[in-house]
Amino acid sequence: MSEFDNAALERRANLAAHRMTEHIRRRGYGLTACYSYADASGRPRFWVVRLDHPRAKAEPDNPNVRKKCLPLSFLGPGADDFSFRMPKEPAKGKRPVYRLIELLARADEPVWLVEGEKSADRLARLGLLAVTTAGGSQRSAETDYSPFSGRRVVIFRDNDDAGLKYAQDVTARLRLQRAEVEWIDLTELGLAEKQDVVDWLDAHEGATAGDLFALPRAEVSGPPKTVSTGNESHSAPTEPFTRRYSDIAPVPIRWLWPGKIARGKVTLIAGNPGLGKSQLTASIAATVTRGGTWPVSGGNSILGDALFVSAEDDAADTIRPRLDAAGADTARCHELRFKGFTLDSMGALEAAADEIGDSLALIVIDPITAYMGRADSHKNAEVRAVMAGLAEFASRRSAAIVCVTHLNKSSGTDALARVAGSLAYVAAARAVFLVAKAEEDESSRLFLPMKNNIGRDTEGLAFTVEGVNLPSGIETSRVRWEGTSVTITASELLVASQSGRDDAVSDAAEFLQTYLAHGPVLFKEVERDAKAAGHSYRTLERAKAKLKVISQKSSWSGGYLWRLPDTKSANMTDHRQEKMLAEMGTVGGPAADRSPATEESLLDEEIYGRGNWLTPNSEQRIQRPGRLWPTPSITLAFRRG
Repeated sequence: MSEFDNAALERRANLAAHRMTEHIRRRGYGLTACYSYADASGRPRFWVVRLDHPRAKAEPDNPNVRKKCLPLSFLGPGADDFSFRMPKEPAKGKRPVYRLIELLARADEPVWLVEGEKSADRLARLGLLAVTTAGGSQRSAETDYSPFSGRRVVIFRDNDDAGLKYAQDVTARLRLQRAEVEWIDLTELGLAEKQDVVDWLDAHEGATAGDLFALPRAEVSGPPKTVSTGNESHSAPTEPFTRRYSDIAPVPIRWLWPGKIARGKVTLIAGNPGLGKSQLTASIAATVTRGGTWPVSGGNSILGDALFVSAEDDAADTIRPRLDAAGADTARCHELRFKGFTLDSMGALEAAADEIGDSLALIVIDPITAYMGRADSHKNAEVRAVMAGLAEFASRRSAAIVCVTHLNKSSGTDALARVAGSLAYVAAARAVFLVAKAEEDESSRLFLPMKNNIGRDTEGLAFTVEGVNLPSGIETSRVRWEGTSVTITASELLVASQSGRDDAVSDAAEFLQTYLAHGPVLFKEVERDAKAAGHSYRTLERAKAKLKVISQKSSWSGGYLWRLPDTKSANMTDHRQEKMLAEMGTVGGPAADRSPATEESLLDEEIYGRGNWLTPNSEQRIQRPGRLWPTPSITLAFRRG
């Protein structure tokens, strides 16, 4: 960021925040502030853009009017100089706190740690040294707490469960810095659910810094334990906090699609290309965005928004038409527009979730292998690390994440082993489904459970992919669900498919064995007659590999010949040799001794000659001693040896 001084960079950030939030402000939001986070030198590292809706206080439970806080980072000079994402830090736990310069300059004063930049600024106006961390309770671990070393810190958290978790988490980190931590006792303040220090100050007009210091203190939760710091030990809570399971209140699974796809969990859908996986996700999104009825099992979906992260399908000519055909509320369907997004750095996904708000119920990542970033899809440890972060995000956002992937080319019948890439994909997903063709009707598709750790999902569904002409004239496709469930399992289907494939390959191998028994044949003829006999090209190739059929060039300008491995290229079968001698005599003998033979007869009967041959464009004699070369598709001039 050396191209601009600090003041110029701040101006550019504010202009970018105004420009980039235009689509949000059209929905009634106002741009409240662009909070700057600077490092110890005073250089801005990133900003947090806050937008508020005028109806937010009157409708606290309406997710469509809640405040939005978006991280903004500077990418460098250019048209796209800013992006809604956190900048990459050299190591975890290195992001500066808000108002860091004041924290460093006023080293002898107590520090007030609050949730949110608005609260910190409000306390600062009273003369207090107040700071906060970026991202609040959700991202407190990413902050550098070293400037709090040995300091007295007073925490005034928000009055909700997230605020309590935030206070516990930062307390653990502050004590590792030998900070003296105090909590304000919210139970004595009469605050309503989710209210904070700003609400208390609004209710106590004229309150001073002294009034805040006089507020009652609460016991800091989380008993200290001894942890090592290298050469000595000191008291500090370890991470994570331990707790008895008897203290954990059990909660039910929150289902998006009951028994199949859960909120707060990662689900995997796998299948070969072209079977309708993407149309299936459009159908799921349509049900969610309309609060519609799920197929077969019935029951209405929760009403929510869907976010699509797609690397293969175009948003305008493919995804939007499919959503229209499926009947989705496209005002509730969103596209992640950030270029270069990967799952090993999820700042863009975090920003998108912040922008959509609590109404976000479904995230579709298609295919997941396109977004693994630096992680190797075939290495368990690397895939697990990425999937763990994705699972944590799903849980924290209470959104169902549906990842689409492909099958590998293995011939095994273990359904889970057929999912492409590392087995860590299926291990991390709570539910995995297979999309495949039905054996009895290839136009029908099956949606079958391969694994479900959290539900009793034992039955699959059947669907077809049908073409649709939209009123706009655009041709697209959609899923049409069949009215009953299916009981075949994914492994049974793969066994049947493999068995059917083996039978087809055996039939094709028998055809090739008979067809090539009398010697080499041009591939074009093999393919033509095999197709007439009902054998597909892929099956023919598998049969070729099974029999170890040899493919070799017929001539420099001719096609390829197929022959069985026990047919030696240097010798023809006896009956063909006899036929050739009967028609043309000994190759290389006097012309008068040869029976007349036309070019057509030579080619039609696939007569092979041994010895010398000439091309019509050259008098060059080519000697091929000891090898059998087929008659090329040009007129040959046989000469005496």
